[in-house]
Amino acid sequence: MTTISVRGPTGPAVLYRFDKEAIALGRSPDSDIVIVDPGISRFHAEIRREGQRWTITDRGSQNGTLVNGRPVVGTEPLSSGDEITLGDAVACFNAAPGDSVPEALANETVGRGWSLRGTGAREGEPVMVGESDALREALVAADRAAAEDVTILVTGESGTGKELLARRIHARSPRARGPFVVVNCPALPASLIEAELFGVQKGTATGVEARAGRFEMAHGGTIFLDEIGDLELAAQAKLLRVLQDRIIERVGGREPMVVDARAVAATNHDLVADIERGAFRRDLYHRIHAAVVHLPPLRERGEDLRLLVAHFLSRWPVKVSPEALDILMHYDFPGNVRELEHVIQSARIFARGPTILPEHLPEEIRRGAPREGVSAEALYDRIARDKESFWDVIQKPFLRREVSREEIRRFVRRAYREAGGSYRAMARHLGIDKDYKRLLHFLWDHDLGVDS
Repeated sequence: MTTISVRGPTGPAVLYRFDKEAIALGRSPDSDIVIVDPGISRFHAEIRREGQRWTITDRGSQNGTLVNGRPVVGTEPLSSGDEITLGDAVACFNAAPGDSVPEALANETVGRGWSLRGTGAREGEPVMVGESDALREALVAADRAAAEDVTILVTGESGTGKELLARRIHARSPRARGPFVVVNCPALPASLIEAELFGVQKGTATGVEARAGRFEMAHGGTIFLDEIGDLELAAQAKLLRVLQDRIIERVGGREPMVVDARAVAATNHDLVADIERGAFRRDLYHRIHAAVVHLPPLRERGEDLRLLVAHFLSRWPVKVSPEALDILMHYDFPGNVRELEHVIQSARIFARGPTILPEHLPEEIRRGAPREGVSAEALYDRIARDKESFWDVIQKPFLRREVSREEIRRFVRRAYREAGGSYRAMARHLGIDKDYKRLLHFLWDHDLGVDS
């Protein structure tokens, strides 16, 4: 399984997985990886397996292709870990199995009940790494919405992966072979919004050439309106008309043009609150609110953090020490997955060796963990004496990082000892004998067992 991670000038990296001999990259909707960038040619480059090796070919692109900073001339060999530059995009190539745990991490991961894999990914589409219930619920909702040709609103905090989810929606929609065009709403200057969205007619001013806008470029596909809550009110009015009528007029033009693009909007705002204070149009809100998908913050996806760490380190023979992982597990990550990615890459650089230790993590991460104040004794009394639910008292607070790993381990050791040294008896002792296998998976997945 070949994996290619593509990062543009803005937004998170997008991971594609393929099981095929040739992979085309370019601006054309017929490419396997479509990159909408004016510096990239329609048919820009091709990656191909030739026997036991991989090669890359520049397909006569206007601005050329670079591998590790060196121009590609004709067909050249390609190795795992190589960085391919096309326009403003950088693609990281990896021919290793994309859904396996890196060998350097194997001793730390395999056998403890978890593995690195994306949730329900299909060939050629972005992979969203994680197996938590919170993420699965979001992906189920997104997949249902993708099948319907309606406007979708993706909500969630900054860094949760809203663009990645929008790309998945596009890949699973009937428009999958069409273009996917990104509009970074906060970056649009007020004076250029119309030109960027709707294009410019030739001759509008001396020397001005015709230029397609983002809606026109997205014809037959999907337009992603990132952080729509940051659009000015005047631009919101213009956008509303296009979403209602699917008709645009280029700046300086007089001929209406029909555009067939499905809009996926995203925001980290509370749009209802914005409406109340007059910062967002109510009619536009109802227009984009046909289907809503909420991406949970990382602090509500505790069991996914290990998978994400392994994913971000998958290109290097580097592992994270249990102490460093414990600190990461008990930090809130207000910047969510994007912040975690930056922290891991920074720690990898400063580690200068095969293991990331606590001292390699940023100071603010170390200061923020672990949380104190909940004792193993208090937790045990709530379950054994007060007959509260193990899942409510132990599992959910742990995944929300409200109780430290060490206190949970102390709780497990006591419960295991008082049950006579048997996990099955321990499950009966805790009142969850019917959930015995679920208990074992929880303990193994999070390295909480007595013999760990």
